[in-house]
Amino acid sequence: MRMVKWLILATALVAPFAGPAGAQTLWREAVRGDSMAATQKKFPAAKVGPSNPEKKVTILDLSGIDVESYPSEARFFFKDGALYSIFLNIEAKPSMAVNEVRSQLLKGVLTSQYGQPTECGDISPYPDVSVLYKCKWIADNLLVMLTWSQSHNENSANTPYITIGYEPRS
Repeated sequence: MRMVKWLILATALVAPFAGPAGAQTLWREAVRGDSMAATQKKFPAAKVGPSNPEKKVTILDLSGIDVESYPSEARFFFKDGALYSIFLNIEAKPSMAVNEVRSQLLKGVLTSQYGQPTECGDISPYPDVSVLYKCKWIADNLLVMLTWSQSHNENSANTPYITIGYEPRS
């Protein structure tokens, strides 16, 4: 289930900028279009993750990082050998109140970097059962998304998650 969430959400936390030859920094030193080898040089602890040869997608996983002091993991997605998007999985707790505070703090950080979100709110199809909160920002041809999901029942089998993703705007 965790793998499915990563692949579905495929979304990273820094302001992009135009670097050499118009390169776009997605997160920390990771530049859109970098090869897997170049990305591994910048993030030596990253390990090769699952891939989808049919869609020509490969993945690097980086664990043990902090995003705004929250334990996190990063997943780098490569399409046709070039870095395409990054998703950060921020540690979520069983407590809905704790996750809401974390999500609101992250929303504030992203809003300070990208301005007001173009969309933001609970988009859960079952609001009595769970929350599915999503915010989107668009900046410099980059789509940034913050997603938080959790069941109202803290004993639910559904795992809560908080994700930030950066990918090219289509």
